[in-house]
Amino acid sequence: MSEMPRTLNPARSANASCDRPANNRWWRRSAANSWVDFNVTREQRPNAARSIPSPTGALKRTPLGLRIDSVTGSDLDAIGLLQDAARRSLYAYVVAQGREVSRNEAAEAVGLQRTLAAFHLDRLATAGLLDVSYRRLSERTGPGAGRPAKLYRRAATDHTVSLPPRDYLLVGKILAEAIERSGAEETLYGTAREQGAAAGRALARSSGLTLDDLRRDLAERGYEPYQDGSRLRLRNCPFHAVAQEFPVVACGMNLALLEGMLSGGGLDGAYVARLDPRPGECCVALHSKNNVN
Repeated sequence: MSEMPRTLNPARSANASCDRPANNRWWRRSAANSWVDFNVTREQRPNAARSIPSPTGALKRTPLGLRIDSVTGSDLDAIGLLQDAARRSLYAYVVAQGREVSRNEAAEAVGLQRTLAAFHLDRLATAGLLDVSYRRLSERTGPGAGRPAKLYRRAATDHTVSLPPRDYLLVGKILAEAIERSGAEETLYGTAREQGAAAGRALARSSGLTLDDLRRDLAERGYEPYQDGSRLRLRNCPFHAVAQEFPVVACGMNLALLEGMLSGGGLDGAYVARLDPRPGECCVALHSKNNVN
């Protein structure tokens, strides 16, 4: 390693990557482990880079061969859009409705001007977070009926970013197939019921578990619960990808897990978990025992 410049502040460690000496000049350790005067402009340095490498070119691979673009650009773009508070509010509102939402409705719900709401909704749709459809909202037809309204609803596409890369979906599918082949479904259901009961007991430990407490916990687990008459339905299935391919394994496990949460939390006297599928939603719903058909 080259010798540190004598002007560096001796109070700082020799391992420091950057320091400012008494003469107010900055020095930084270079990649070659030598010290570079950082006050010299880029154009004045020998062999200085004249431009930033393209993200899709030179930066595609690290020196170790790890593909940084293993996380797709579309996923990064989609998730990055939700950093904006207005877009996040609009997306959350559309998702919570579980149906098509117009620009006017979304704008009024989150307190934005219609044109601004339309801009953000279209950005979300372009990124693949929302699906778009067109239809008239009134019963009028023919001339004078007006143009069809542009409507939005949550897209079915998953967007995932994991750094470092992880593939829990592959593991889930392998385990699900192994369970099917070995006929170990009952063992899986028993284990899921025990896990659910432990979670229910933990929730009820402080002051007893109410349905509102359970609803908040299910929301944190990604189920997106909502009230539908006497039923508590679950708009989202956290195990959707596995359930599509292995419904007996995934849906049975899900049912057992929620049964365990009810029993562990002491709510099984008033509510029962049942398989009650709806298109695009979780296959399990919680029914009030006073209104079970």
